[in-house]
Amino acid sequence: MMEGISLSADSQQATGPLHTLAALMFVLGPMIQAMVVLSWVNGRVAAELRTMASTDELTGLASRRSFFSLARQRLERGIPGSRVAAMLMIDLDEFKQINDRYGHRAGDRALAHFAGTLRRTLSPNDLAGRYGGEEFCALLPGLSSAEAGAIAERTRMAIEQQMTAL
Repeated sequence: MMEGISLSADSQQATGPLHTLAALMFVLGPMIQAMVVLSWVNGRVAAELRTMASTDELTGLASRRSFFSLARQRLERGIPGSRVAAMLMIDLDEFKQINDRYGHRAGDRALAHFAGTLRRTLSPNDLAGRYGGEEFCALLPGLSSAEAGAIAERTRMAIEQQMTAL
């Protein structure tokens, strides 16, 4: 008989500790790999679902629910410099005419274009979201009403200039 290996009563070779460990690794290795891959895939899917739930697909802005959740968090944390925050509610006048005259694809492009303009006119600290349809909102932390009014007017003028260029 060889050391570490014994024969059973039916003359088959029984395994020693090394053989048992090797067999376990052979069986458990693929299972562990599968668990790691599934965990990674699950994390990616969860992240994608969070993005889909928090971002308006058409405009890339925060969704309504996400906007108000983030706005609440920011307001609860406080505004730097103890200044107030301003909130803009924006409605695109006569937007229905774009959809009626040119179709919903043109309307979708117009909404996406407006969202890009809104992003460019706001600062990185501001929060913009799509409220619904052709309605948008923006939280402007740390601004006075006069400063917020100036940003709203700058946004309005940017859109007006783009419309006259068409």
